Amino acid sequence: MTENFYLIEETIHLMQILKKNLRMNEFDMRLVHDPAVFSKIDSLIRNLDTLLTAKERDPRMLKLFTEVDGLREFVVSLKEILGSVEVRQDWLARINNVIEHIIAGLDDWLIIATEKMRAHQQGKFTNSYLEHLPLSNSANYFYVYVKELNPQQTRHVHPFNQEQLRRQQERTTQDLLQQDPVDPVTGYRQYGQGDNQTFPGSQIRITQGHHRTFELYRRFIQGKLDGNTLLLVKRQF
Repeated sequence: MTENFYLIEETIHLMQILKKNLRMNEFDMRLVHDPAVFSKIDSLIRNLDTLLTAKERDPRMLKLFTEVDGLREFVVSLKEILGSVEVRQDWLARINNVIEHIIAGLDDWLIIATEKMRAHQQGKFTNSYLEHLPLSNSANYFYVYVKELNPQQTRHVHPFNQEQLRRQQERTTQDLLQQDPVDPVTGYRQYGQGDNQTFPGSQIRITQGHHRTFELYRRFIQGKLDGNTLLLVKRQF
């Protein structure tokens, strides 16, 4: 995770810039003759190759599918049009060597996004799954399911720190779930689009303890923790 820590954010930034230059699902290969666009496409492919080769599953990878639409369609369009226009042969050979791997890797992450990030919100309301969420004995606390701690539903007030993320990996799951009276996981719920306001809101804001919630979700997408596991969060009023 450490080597690629900033690469995910850089890749998302590249996608956002490219989306301004072209419609990602209607890619015109002639744009590679624009040196500025070519350079960004080349960097995007290099980054994706590196990220999708990583052994560790970093939950931040799901942001590739929540912050900019059409990444897979863009890469597929690039593959289909390769060779139909004149480009540097060394670049063409390198892209051909990695593009199938990139598409397969994106497909794997799309499955994770579908099963681990979106599946529980497919009811009549986006928060239907929260209708029977247990209530805390104290109004100062509320529960969240570990599966909710994904990039689509959960936002953090503070940025991540590599060293703190590494430390959380060394802790047991029981320790991560244990309520810390000195430094509790803190936050609040908000209502999102499609929510039923008679149920708890599906959008979560974590103001303290985001490295712990990140690690819990990481273990969920790795199959080491049930997504219905409950985490007690101190309510920030």
